[in-house]
Amino acid sequence: TGLAATFAELGRLLGADFAEDGDRYAHREVIASLLAPWFAGRSVAQIARDLDGTSVLWSRYGTFAELVTGGGLAGNSLLSEIDQPGVGRILAAASPLEQDGRIGPSPASRLGADTPGVLAGLLGLSAEDIRTLAQRGVIGGPLAGDTAPDAGGAGGAGDADAARAAGGTP
Repeated sequence: TGLAATFAELGRLLGADFAEDGDRYAHREVIASLLAPWFAGRSVAQIARDLDGTSVLWSRYGTFAELVTGGGLAGNSLLSEIDQPGVGRILAAASPLEQDGRIGPSPASRLGADTPGVLAGLLGLSAEDIRTLAQRGVIGGPLAGDTAPDAGGAGGAGDADAARAAGGTP
């Protein structure tokens, strides 16, 4: 950018070390005001030419549509398609952490699927309390639409989950 001497003097005057993230962050507005004319006077192609191969972390902003259709995601090991119940095929991200391999993405739980476990485990509600909330329409999820009786009572398969979550047996 041709501003090395300017930034060196600015750092001296401010008592800042611009090699440090914290100092750059603390003085980001003055840094941005010094760099703005440099960026404004160049095309994206010129900026790319001047910054590529340097230690400057930069990229052109784009829309999500451009990201998906531009081919930049193809072959990315963090992304793969999954079948999300109720939604269909979606592109989902895996964990960026690699310990004995990467854990791939998985579908999210159905809306309300964890409600009985949360109510039982965190709030101490019994399976009967949870069933009553579902029958009254206070909560949705697995118990809300269950009407077929099972061995555990009047609620259906969701009652078994609620009973297990409450520490009982279905």
